[in-house]
Amino acid sequence: MLYRHKDLIKIYKNDYQINKLIINNKIIKRDDGLYSDEKNESFTDVVAIRYPNAVITGLTAYYCYKLLDYNPAMLHVSSPRNSTKIIDTNIKQHFTSENIHNLGIVSLGISSNSIKIFNKEKLLIELFRLKGKISDRDYNYVYNNFNKIKKQLNKDLIYNYLKNYPFNGKLYKQIEDFLINE
Repeated sequence: MLYRHKDLIKIYKNDYQINKLIINNKIIKRDDGLYSDEKNESFTDVVAIRYPNAVITGLTAYYCYKLLDYNPAMLHVSSPRNSTKIIDTNIKQHFTSENIHNLGIVSLGISSNSIKIFNKEKLLIELFRLKGKISDRDYNYVYNNFNKIKKQLNKDLIYNYLKNYPFNGKLYKQIEDFLINE
């Protein structure tokens, strides 16, 4: 499990005790202010702790839901527009307005921690909205997988989310066509 320095201080009371745990290999220092009691923490876990306002999105989210067949080289996260820029070459940060960013955030258990990720309904909208920003191969692969599970999606939730998107007429029509066509 991952811990912030302040979490360890609450448990062990001081840096001396924490350093003893590090020396005895009970705790591993992963990064500045970030510690683990496991050797193989996943990168998504590290991001979830280090950037608590970031939400897994895009190709990474499609992979987490098994809608994409490979784990992208960069971790895609969404942050509200007023967030601090994440400076990490392994992370692709997408800034969105707060009213869109806060839609469809759920918690998904991956390895020992849970991550914030958008639900499938929000990710379907994002797939249509960002069509030109991902490869045709990835778009078609994810689209076909969404097509297989579209009966499981909450259509009311999708239409409710769409109300928050600017200029949603074309987007609304694309989503409606997708959901109606068998």
